[in-house]
Amino acid sequence: MEMRCVKKRDLDYPPQLLPYERMPELLYVCGRLPDPAQPAVAIVGARNCSHYAWQEAFRFGQMLAEAGVQIISGMARGCDAAGHAGALAGGGRTFAVLGCGADVCYPPANRDLYDRIPEEGGGILSEYEPGTPALGWHFPIRNRIISAFADIVLVAEARKKSGSLITVEYALEQGKTVYAIPGRNRDPFSAGSNQLIAQGAGAATSPEVLLEELQSIRIRQKPVPGEQKKTEQMLRELREENTIPGDVYGKESRSGRESKYGRESKYGRENKSGRENESGRGNSSGRENQITELRKICSDPEFLKIAEALDFDEKSVYQLSEACSCAPARTGSYLMRLCAAGYAKEVLPGYYART
Repeated sequence: MEMRCVKKRDLDYPPQLLPYERMPELLYVCGRLPDPAQPAVAIVGARNCSHYAWQEAFRFGQMLAEAGVQIISGMARGCDAAGHAGALAGGGRTFAVLGCGADVCYPPANRDLYDRIPEEGGGILSEYEPGTPALGWHFPIRNRIISAFADIVLVAEARKKSGSLITVEYALEQGKTVYAIPGRNRDPFSAGSNQLIAQGAGAATSPEVLLEELQSIRIRQKPVPGEQKKTEQMLRELREENTIPGDVYGKESRSGRESKYGRESKYGRENKSGRENESGRGNSSGRENQITELRKICSDPEFLKIAEALDFDEKSVYQLSEACSCAPARTGSYLMRLCAAGYAKEVLPGYYART
C-alpha cells in the first residue's frame, strides 16, 4: 500500500488540525485525508462493547455516510470497527487514525477494514513512523487527532472509566460538539455514556439528530464572503515565514514571535521582560506553586506524582510510568494534559521534560 508523509508546513497538511496545539509535525497517510469541505463525525466507544452498541455504531456510521458525512475513528475493536464498517456499507468515506505506524494493521483482526478503507476512498493515518508497533500509551494520545478532524464526536458506548472519554476531553478542549447514544439505566456498559448526557452532551437518539446538528454547525462556520481568500493568503504567508497557526501554541516560532503559551506561561517560563517568573527554573518555592496550580486542573494523585517526577532532562513515558507506578496509557494521557497546561513539553516522540 502506497504511503506518503505530509509535513505540517506542506500545503496539503490538513487544515482541520492547524488551529489546535500539540498536533503532529508529520502525518503518514495511506489513501486520502479527510476533506475539510465535507462534514465529519468521529464515532468512538468501548472495545469490549455490547451487541447493541455495535449495531448502533454501525447504523449511525452507515446512515451518516449515506448522507455524505465522513466517519473518523481509530480502527480499534468494538465501536470503532463498527463505525468504520457502517460507513463502508453506506458507500461513504471513513478514516482511521492509528496508534501505530500507518503500515501496521492493528488489531490484526481488522485486516479487512484496513485494506478496504483506502481502497474505497478513505485513509489510514498515523503520526508514528512506519513500522512503529502499537503501544498502550499511543492510543490516548492519538485521540486528539480523531477529535480534531471531527465536527461532532459521538460516543456509542462507554463505561465510567472508558478510554473513549479521553477523546471527549480533547473534543471539549477543542470546542467540538459531543453526543452520546443513550444506554439502559443501571447498565455498566452505558454508565459513561449516560453520565455524559446528564452532564450536557447531546442525546444521539437517531442519526437525523446529528445531521441537523451538522447543518447548524456548518451554517455557523460558513465564511463571510472574501474571508476564505484572506485565510488562504494568511496560511501562505505563515508558511513562507516558517511558522503556522499551530506554532502559536506551545513554542516560539522561527520568525521570532512570542508564542501564546511560550514565554507568557505561568508554569515556569520566561515572561516578556526576559526574566524568569516566580515559579521559574531552580526555584523550589516556585515548584510548589506550580504543583498548587496543577491541583486546580486535576487533583488525581497519579497526575500530580507524574508532574513532580518530571525534570528538565527528558524522560520517556515508560520511565515515568515505572517511576510513578502508573499504567503507560494513563501516563501518556496525563503528560498530554501537562503539556496543554504549559508545564511540560514533548522533546522527542515519547520523551517529555519540564518547561
